[in-house]
Amino acid sequence: MKPCFDNIDKEINLGLDRIKSVMNAAGNPENRFYSVLIGGTNGKGSVAALLTLLMEEKDFRVGLYSSPHMGSVMERIRICGDPVEENLMIYMENEIDSLSERIGIRLTPFERFTATAFLCFAEQGVDWVIAEVGMGGRLDATNILNAELSVITTVGLDHCEWLGSSIVQIAREKAGIVKEGKPLIVGDLPKDAMDSVLAICEERGAEPHLYGESFYATVTKKSLDGVNFFYFSDRGSEITHPFTLQTIGEHFAKNAALALRAFEVLVENGVSYEEDVVRRALAKFHLPGRGEVVRFEDKVRVLDVAHNGEGMAALCEALKGLGLKEDPLVLFSFLKDKDWVKMGELLLNTFGCHNLMFLPLKVDRGLEWREFSKRFDVKRCSEREFERILLSCERPVVVCGCFAVVRRAINLLDNVRRR
Repeated sequence: MKPCFDNIDKEINLGLDRIKSVMNAAGNPENRFYSVLIGGTNGKGSVAALLTLLMEEKDFRVGLYSSPHMGSVMERIRICGDPVEENLMIYMENEIDSLSERIGIRLTPFERFTATAFLCFAEQGVDWVIAEVGMGGRLDATNILNAELSVITTVGLDHCEWLGSSIVQIAREKAGIVKEGKPLIVGDLPKDAMDSVLAICEERGAEPHLYGESFYATVTKKSLDGVNFFYFSDRGSEITHPFTLQTIGEHFAKNAALALRAFEVLVENGVSYEEDVVRRALAKFHLPGRGEVVRFEDKVRVLDVAHNGEGMAALCEALKGLGLKEDPLVLFSFLKDKDWVKMGELLLNTFGCHNLMFLPLKVDRGLEWREFSKRFDVKRCSEREFERILLSCERPVVVCGCFAVVRRAINLLDNVRRR
C-alpha cells in the first residue's frame, strides 16, 4: 500500500486546535525531541537544509521536515539525510488516522502529514528536528513545536489571501513562531516588517539576533561554480578564507549566514571555532531547483523555483554578472494565484521578450496562456518544445516560475544524466 498523500498542499484551513488534539491523543510525540522552526517568505528550504547539515556534522541525529517536494513525497521527511522509509510512513500514517477517527477530528492533508512526520521522528529517536513552516507561522501546523530556536528568513507579499495584504500583517503572522524566552534569528527584513517582529520578540521575552548587526555575510565572488562569501559574527574571530556554496545568488549567502547564526546559538560556539565542521557541511549542500546549475555536454542549465515577486527579483539579480557567454533563454510557468504580473515584468525587464518563452502547465492553479498573453507579448512554449530546448539548445537555459515547471525540468535532465 502506498502512502496516501497526493493532496497535501491543496486544502488550506489554518489553525492549531485539530492537530493539537490528535498529537495529545498520540502522547505528544513532538515533545520527544528538540526542534527548530524556520519561517519566512523565501529561503526557508535552504536555511533548513544547511542547518540540518551543520547539526549532522556535530554528530546529532537530525530529522528534517520540509515542503514542497521535487520527486517523492518521502523527501519531505528526512532522517540523518535519507528520506523516510515508505513502510514506516504508512504505519505512522495509519496510526494518525486511527487516532483522528477515535477522537472525531478530521485533519487537513497538511496537518495529517505533519502529524505523521513528527510521529516518525519520535519513533526513530532523533535528537533534533529542523522544521520548515508550511505557510505563515502563527496558525501553521508546524507551530505545535515548542522550538528551542526560531528563524524568520524574509518577509514579502505572498499567500496574501491567507496571511494579509500588507507586509506588516504578514510579518505578524510569521512572527507567530517566536517562542517565550527563546532566541529568534532574523533575516534582512523591510523596516516595517522588522518593527513588527521585534515588537513580538519584546512581548515574549525572546532574544532577537539580527542580520546586519549580530552577524552578516559578504560575497567575494559569484559564478556558475557557486558563491564565495565571508561570514562575520560577534561570537568569535573572523575566518581567514571564504566559504563556498555550490549555488548561484547572493541571497544564498544570506541564507547560509542565518543557518550559521542558528548553529552558533545552538552549539554555543562561534563559527570560527567550528570552521572544519562548517566547511564539510557547506560542501554537502545541494537543494534541487534552488539556484541549481546543471551542466552536460558543454550546455548550461539554471533551475530555480522562484515563484513569487521577491524570489524572482533575487533570481534575476543572481543571473547578472555570472559570465554567461550569451543571454540565456528563459523557460517559465506561473501559478494563477501568485503575483505573476510582477514576476513577468521582472523577467521582461531583465532579459527582454525575445529571450522568454511561457509554458502553460495543466496543473492545479496553473496560469493559462490565454490569461498570460493578454498582458505579455512573449512566445508560447509547447511541452515538446520545452523538452527539445532544455535538452538540445546550445544557449544557456533558465527554468523558473513555479515548482511544477522546475520539477519537470529536473526529471528530464535526470534522464539525460542516467544515460
